[in-house]
Amino acid sequence: MLTISFDKGKLDTLQESIGTFVDGIEASYIYSLNSAAFDTRAMLLKELSTSINTDPEKINAKLHVKEANGSDVNAGVTISDRPISLKHFGARQAWYGVSYRPLRNGGDTFVPHAFGPKVNRLGRDVFVRTGKKRLPIERIPGVSVAKQAVELGLEEKAKEHFRATFIQRLKQYLVRSILLGNNGMDLTNG
Repeated sequence: MLTISFDKGKLDTLQESIGTFVDGIEASYIYSLNSAAFDTRAMLLKELSTSINTDPEKINAKLHVKEANGSDVNAGVTISDRPISLKHFGARQAWYGVSYRPLRNGGDTFVPHAFGPKVNRLGRDVFVRTGKKRLPIERIPGVSVAKQAVELGLEEKAKEHFRATFIQRLKQYLVRSILLGNNGMDLTNG
């Protein structure tokens, strides 16, 4: 599981350095964290969708945002380790195995002695026999989005994007909070 997060560690220091004249600093902090988390999720989805050879909906289902709130001022983006099934990567049955393409700009990956992408009752998944006989069979795990993100070097890029977006949004929300003076956030007019 790959996690990119930002926590409350410096909120008290920020509150002391800005002073008490800003009423909505905690609300500004929470809005900034949540906004940065969703923006980072969108950036990760875009980057992963351009490299992994499957529908963006399959990748989107593996990205999760933990939102900050008043009782837990931590926000982050988590990528699930659970792999996406090989049937979503264009698995094709050959006479002597199965081939599929995990990356858009990469070559095919071949699994010898595998079968299943044409068999509906097996869920069109890819299997291989574990013994000499017909049974038992074992499902071949698919491509892990978290593993691909690490291999593509997106962890550091996402952390930097999260920090930059958080600081930018925090400045915007604090200025808005100071100018409006109504205990923080008036998000109705953008």
